Amino acid sequence: MLIYTAVGYFLYDFTAMAYYGLLDKTMVIHHAICIVGMSLPLTYDMSANFIVMGMFIAESSNPFMHVRVILKHYGLRYTKAYECMEITFMSLYMYGRILLGAGVVWNTCLCQHNHFMVRFCSAALMVQSVFFVGQMISILKKRFKEISMRKEQRIKIRWFEPLDKEELSILGIRPAHKAEKHIL
Repeated sequence: MLIYTAVGYFLYDFTAMAYYGLLDKTMVIHHAICIVGMSLPLTYDMSANFIVMGMFIAESSNPFMHVRVILKHYGLRYTKAYECMEITFMSLYMYGRILLGAGVVWNTCLCQHNHFMVRFCSAALMVQSVFFVGQMISILKKRFKEISMRKEQRIKIRWFEPLDKEELSILGIRPAHKAEKHIL
């Protein structure tokens, strides 16, 4: 039942992202891999335990990602709440998808009973996760540089009140005027 729900979610998410113009090549590939990889256990009535383990590890960072996006949508990008959600999301993503995920992918690929495409999709998601982690490291470096600059300038970030134009100007930050593209 859980896997039916997950496949349905990925079909919905893909459609919603396409509708709102948030799809890029990496998200198309990600959703295709997830839909195919999760549909096979339903078709062949095997491998569901590996899919559930992978989902639990991979999706545990998502609530923090979603809260981060909601805060950004409400203009709270330069707040402590946003920063905490971003750092927590990326830390959990890296820990779950790379450290814990490597073991799940290894076991999935070693199990001779798993369909070849389940193994392939598992490995492909790991490769994509490594790619995303590279992007996240670059984002985190930028974020920690901002934190360091704020400390040097003695600018205190607030939980739910964003930095004002003057504070951003002192830090050399120009907030985006148009909608920023959803990356992660």
